[in-house]
Amino acid sequence: MNKPELIEAVAERAGVPKKMAEHILDATVSVIRETLLSGERVKISGIGIFYVKQYEARAAINPNTGMRVMLRPRKVVRCKIARDLNREVNGGKK
Repeated sequence: MNKPELIEAVAERAGVPKKMAEHILDATVSVIRETLLSGERVKISGIGIFYVKQYEARAAINPNTGMRVMLRPRKVVRCKIARDLNREVNGGKK
């Protein structure tokens, strides 16, 4: 599902015009982005927890050349999926 399809589905489910659903979705995404950029977690019940994970600098080996390189510290957005959603996706099994 892409963004226009999501907007249409939300508008239909909520019984609101598509333009309003688009504004609400855009505002939601904006708040989630700002929260993650500030270093806080975002927990959405039934979906999961979005958070930023910090990775320290480390040595690695370039598989093409075999040379050792230093990787810079970095931050990555991660998501831990809600247990119930994960079970549903897996047919009710853990």
